[in-house]
Amino acid sequence: MNRTTILTILVVLLMAVNAVTLYLLFQKDARRERRFNPSQLFEKLQLDAKQEEQFEALRKTHFQKRDSLRNEEMRLRKAMSAMITNGVTDSIQIDSITRQLAVNRRAFDLNFYNHFLQLRSVLRPEQQAHFGEVMEMIMRRMGPPGGGRPPQKPHP
Repeated sequence: MNRTTILTILVVLLMAVNAVTLYLLFQKDARRERRFNPSQLFEKLQLDAKQEEQFEALRKTHFQKRDSLRNEEMRLRKAMSAMITNGVTDSIQIDSITRQLAVNRRAFDLNFYNHFLQLRSVLRPEQQAHFGEVMEMIMRRMGPPGGGRPPQKPHP
């Protein structure tokens, strides 16, 4: 191979690496935009300083509880995985772990519901009128990219 061929291959390779890097960078930015930013809530609802303080306190409590529930879910899922790996077929054990997961999920959803109900209680009536818009924005950002679940292929 002559020098020109080697340099051409090197340039094409560097361009490919650059393209992949740019793609990954933009993907990261797109994910970042989906994250909920409390300042958007403050702006949309026009919270005053006292309400912002109350919101931050509610948010801290909500996230502590949420993180605890997520950790419990992971513990339960690992236990269920271990049961599968070990070939456990005892329906009592299977029912127990799935019930614990259901109870944990219910607590997770109630934590979410109560958090936003508490936040709503901090708002003035004119702010509550815009709360539905904020909830839609939050739910959209919590969902999968693209705003909805892709259609599922039927199982054979």
